[in-house]
Amino acid sequence: MSVGAIFLAGFIWNENIGWINVGDGTPKALCGEQPCYANLDDTDFGVNLDADGSLYGLAWGENVGWINFDTSSLGRDRAQFDVCGRRLFGFGWGENVGWINLGHATTYVGVGPCALADADCDGNLTGKDYAWFASLFQGPDVAVNCPVFDSDEDGDIDLLDFAALQALFTN
Repeated sequence: MSVGAIFLAGFIWNENIGWINVGDGTPKALCGEQPCYANLDDTDFGVNLDADGSLYGLAWGENVGWINFDTSSLGRDRAQFDVCGRRLFGFGWGENVGWINLGHATTYVGVGPCALADADCDGNLTGKDYAWFASLFQGPDVAVNCPVFDSDEDGDIDLLDFAALQALFTN
């Protein structure tokens, strides 16, 4: 599975229900000016990603049917993509299987490994990666456990990491 700037693509394996298709990576609709899955029929479905990391949309499991990631309408917070942990957490809902936990403490849907600063693991450094870094950057000596942006591996997101990120974006 890969996490793009605004949508997921690929498959998640679940031991109990099999493969879950989160989208083919070629959404046909537009969310603002970005491509996203419309989720109106089986020709353009998938899981989209909001700027805050929230997931919404539909996935398909051959053994279980449609899985809804817009769980706020079902009384739960939306599932999320955790940039620093490189993992999904929260729940999806399948009419035939009930709640699907994406982020148990020891068993979860992980993404990666990825290059330094490639927060969404899509192989490209984009404005979204930069925006995720900016949301974490709080100045020198502020401990933030986020290895994807910690270029010197000192446990802090600080000015040295900002300089390294700037160099990556300008090369």
